[in-house]
Amino acid sequence: MKYASVIHSAGHDLLQLINQLLDLAKIEAGKAELNHDIIHTQEFANNIESLFTTVAQKKDIQFDITIHEDVAPTFICDEYRLEQVLKNFLSNAFKFTDDHGKVQLAVTYQNEQLAFAVSDTGKGISPEKQQLIFEAFRQEDGSTSRKYGGTGLGLSISREIAILLGGHITLESEIGKGSTFTLTIPYVTPDQLAERAERHLAKDPDGVERKKDLITVTPTDTLITQQVETNTEKRLLIVEDDINFAEILRQFAERYGFKVVLAHNGADGIQKAQQFKPQAIILDVILPISDGWEVLRTLKAHPETKQIPVHMMSAADVNQRESIEKGAIGFLSKPISEDALRKAFEHIQLNINEGIKKVLLVEDQEFQSEVIKSAFAEHNINIVQAFSAQSALSKLKNEQKFDCIILDIKLPDANGLDVLDQIKSIPGYAETPIIINTAYDLSKEQIDHINLYTKAMVLKSGKSNNRLIDEVTLFLNKISTEDYTPVKNVEKLGKNGEEPGNLKGKRDLIADDDMRNVFALTTALQEYSMEIEIANNGMEAVDIVHNNLGKIDIILMDIMMPEMDGYAAIGKIREDKRNADLPIIAVTAKAMKDDREKSIRAGANDYISKPIDIDKLTSLMRVWLS
Repeated sequence: MKYASVIHSAGHDLLQLINQLLDLAKIEAGKAELNHDIIHTQEFANNIESLFTTVAQKKDIQFDITIHEDVAPTFICDEYRLEQVLKNFLSNAFKFTDDHGKVQLAVTYQNEQLAFAVSDTGKGISPEKQQLIFEAFRQEDGSTSRKYGGTGLGLSISREIAILLGGHITLESEIGKGSTFTLTIPYVTPDQLAERAERHLAKDPDGVERKKDLITVTPTDTLITQQVETNTEKRLLIVEDDINFAEILRQFAERYGFKVVLAHNGADGIQKAQQFKPQAIILDVILPISDGWEVLRTLKAHPETKQIPVHMMSAADVNQRESIEKGAIGFLSKPISEDALRKAFEHIQLNINEGIKKVLLVEDQEFQSEVIKSAFAEHNINIVQAFSAQSALSKLKNEQKFDCIILDIKLPDANGLDVLDQIKSIPGYAETPIIINTAYDLSKEQIDHINLYTKAMVLKSGKSNNRLIDEVTLFLNKISTEDYTPVKNVEKLGKNGEEPGNLKGKRDLIADDDMRNVFALTTALQEYSMEIEIANNGMEAVDIVHNNLGKIDIILMDIMMPEMDGYAAIGKIREDKRNADLPIIAVTAKAMKDDREKSIRAGANDYISKPIDIDKLTSLMRVWLS
């Protein structure tokens, strides 16, 4: 029941966070569209009241909605967006108002403006915090998901919606006396909206709705300022049923030196691929006659076309991972930005350039795989991705020769060590260098097994991508095994070959105010027979360390906590010189660019971001405990 409850609660919050992030991103990108709804004032107020009646009764809070007599019975606005802002205001009001308090929504009219004011008798907001709460992921206590819950995005979205509606938000508050959030928007009547529509139709008498471009660039001479390559022998097949968009892609491709062949349906795409044998193919998923998946299957099943790099694209909700597993080299989501399209062509160039070294990356984590792929592209090394053992073995047997292989041990469909054996049995790959890239602690037997095939093993960490690049570069430069002595993997091997940093019996202090995080971490670390102490905020963490000098072996310190944040708590702990060697790992959900540096400056030994990879965490803990 505990596990199910934690999973359900965290899943609900995650879904809410994702929806709000998508909403905020859509608004900030200018992609949000407004509806012009005729809103009946009293009916709208009744709907709002019904949403909060239950919570008002539960907390015994007096809840009133008043509509000023000057407010018209109807007005024009986007009802969904208006309700979204007011629901956020009222949710906060009920959240921060104690039992037996009062919450009020007042609708007033003045100077052709409608004002919706939500007042409460809650705890109030200090002047220095009143601007901060409108920032993304911030709350009055300087954090997210704290005592009162929430994501810290509601007011950020509300502010953006207010601007979208042509209005603004104001806040009046005093500590201990409550707050008033007011949304002010222009008052628009149905008659005014009709006049605007008539003026619009006068400018565009046909009233034709124009189709939005599927790409955010225009096919002009300024699109790409430099000709990338002039070799017209390179042939690119573009399979796209939208003729206008296909033409945009053609002009883009020609500036990269490609001779372009166009096909506007799946069957024609297959026929032209077999006829012209292009160096690369750009393939849409949604196509008439045969869709993109059928085209890809057919091409990969035919000996003469199976090695042609295929880059897929779609406006539909398609899983990029799935397209790569089926044999594509990459995926573009429509609408396509100029930068994304340029990167796609650079990737295609890497795949067709015979002088470029080719590396197979077998990594089941899509984000990590993309990060590694981007890092290697800067070094002119072509990464071919596989997310499973089956996909990796298929690519090794059916595609062109790979110069090096990066292999993760944990794969969804097989043990990486078994895959290692299978790779070495494939003709032509007995001597191919393989680098093991893992976050897992391996036994001496597993390490001996790996050493039969390779001496390069990289532990996943914040700097592991640089190490991977170094290892791959060494192999690709063909340094002989006799001359190559890899850096000792200090994270894995201790003195006399013993495993360092054994977690068994170690006492770990977890400082985090989110009980779900504490529960999850405690459950996971107890599997390693660790002893767990818990602090719900920075002050508690400082007190526990002070009262248990020399008895705490390591600390996991959340950064965003109420009363005293992690930075301050780490500083307090370090003030006592007796804690100078106490390992502290900072934990944060923000994962901002300078978080690691700020944590280290505060006195932490290392840093890990949420969501926490437990294998990476235990590896870090072993490092610092050893």
